Amino acid sequence: MRYSELYNRVGEEVLKKIVSIVQKNYSEDIEALCLYGSRVAGYAKEDSDYDIIIAVKDYNKKIRYNYINDEINVSSLAVDTQLLIKDAEKAYLGEFVIGRLLNPYLPLIGEDFLIELEKIYKKRVIIESIYEIFANYSKFISLLKIPLNFFLYDKLKKRASFYPPAIYSYSKTYSPELRDVNLRYALEGFKRAALELEREGYINLIDDFFVKIDDNGLTRLEGIKLLSFVNLERKIKHYAIHGFAGRVSLKVIGKEVASKLSRFREVSELPKEIKTPKRLWVLEEGKIIEDGENWIEVIAEEYGLKHPFTITSYKLGEIYNVSKFYTLDDGEKKISFVVKNFLDFKNVKWTILSLWTFASKKFSLTAFNRLYNEYIAHLNLRRLGIKTPKILFILLDEKILIKEYIEGVNMSKIIQNFLEGDLNKEHLISLLGKKMAMIHNFNYSLGDTKASNFIVHNDDIYLTDLEQAQRGGNKAWDIALFLYFSCKLNSNTQICERFTRAFLEGYLKLGSIDVVKEAAALKYLTPFQVLIFPNVAEAIRRTIREVVKA
Repeated sequence: MRYSELYNRVGEEVLKKIVSIVQKNYSEDIEALCLYGSRVAGYAKEDSDYDIIIAVKDYNKKIRYNYINDEINVSSLAVDTQLLIKDAEKAYLGEFVIGRLLNPYLPLIGEDFLIELEKIYKKRVIIESIYEIFANYSKFISLLKIPLNFFLYDKLKKRASFYPPAIYSYSKTYSPELRDVNLRYALEGFKRAALELEREGYINLIDDFFVKIDDNGLTRLEGIKLLSFVNLERKIKHYAIHGFAGRVSLKVIGKEVASKLSRFREVSELPKEIKTPKRLWVLEEGKIIEDGENWIEVIAEEYGLKHPFTITSYKLGEIYNVSKFYTLDDGEKKISFVVKNFLDFKNVKWTILSLWTFASKKFSLTAFNRLYNEYIAHLNLRRLGIKTPKILFILLDEKILIKEYIEGVNMSKIIQNFLEGDLNKEHLISLLGKKMAMIHNFNYSLGDTKASNFIVHNDDIYLTDLEQAQRGGNKAWDIALFLYFSCKLNSNTQICERFTRAFLEGYLKLGSIDVVKEAAALKYLTPFQVLIFPNVAEAIRRTIREVVKA
């Protein structure tokens, strides 16, 4: 039997009594009848009511509560069929009725109608949630695999936020002992909704469980006119406070609230899946931390550190760098990682640089675009054989990326020593040129090629800062920035020529001679003229032209 576990919780005799009571008390044409709430979900107390929804054709009272004291106590919510359909399609009743079908319910009359209604409602829930994710996280949504249970838990979290008495019901329904069965029934409707959205081309459903959004899906979804999320929540609050615009009396609302308030005191918190549903999102690499205030605690728990543990941190790189090195140590275990905050005030440098270099290079400015660039470039370049640190965690709302710490020597230190006469590491400068050519051959540009963004580890080179990396882009800029910025404030033309030649010889083992030739253009020198001596600038440009002709 389809609902066997739910039937067993209630019992066949009780279900027959409910149908009999409804037929006796409602002479109207009943379209559908279902049982929901604690009796179905399995957490009912001995004195709990049997909660039912009755869909009535052409119901002249539109929507009414009715407490029926019979052989069993029944709390009925009768609603006009068309109003119920509108509530599913566009929250016409503020989801006051249809929202009860988020969780498991037991159809007693009109099963097909209820299943279709549930699908319509949960389809809208998915679409609204996707739009909200896109509005908040832009193109990062394309990197997410969103499990179906996220859409359930996220909706429950929102409902609980403006109707706290529901916390008791949600906590009990998805408690450890009841979660598996109840979740399975609740997700059936989400799966039907997701399959239909996939057929319509809005989403991709992976393994019948994960929702993935591609560019085509976003384009199609943009054509749908949806309720504003803010207006939707205001509408629900409005109905709850003011009696649902006259459709439900305050007295009736009071009865429902009163029945939950005493039980609400028993449970003060939502299950963690409902409290922080974004933690369910899956990325190709790294885990999402939703609790931005306690992210260090989350990481410590993830790695099994015991309390108390010490926290040490310090800034990495130059004064304008926004990355910090962290160590957590409980005496038995120690972990280290790098935290990059894309909202740090120092990131104003990109706005200033964009104004300074407008003729030669445009930079990604918004925090989220830079976070997206960094994340996707770390993965894409590593697939192509370029070394990058692993992504460990992401705090999307705080725009923070947490990465593996790579021990090694910063390339800026190696180049500084080289320009001061230590030529032992010249091969690493050529290797960096070769790596940059590999990246360019994959039609990627880095955007920010300062030497400080490269770490030498075991005689190989890691790229550690990729927030300006992108497909396509300006490859000649990458070369020019690296050469000019590395030689800033250095007056030794001979050593700067040798440095330039070493880099370009490595680059031209794989790279395009046309890209190198373009890097000598005056427009790429202009942004650096305040930092580089004229004789050195000319020496670098002359060396580029000589290498190209050789």
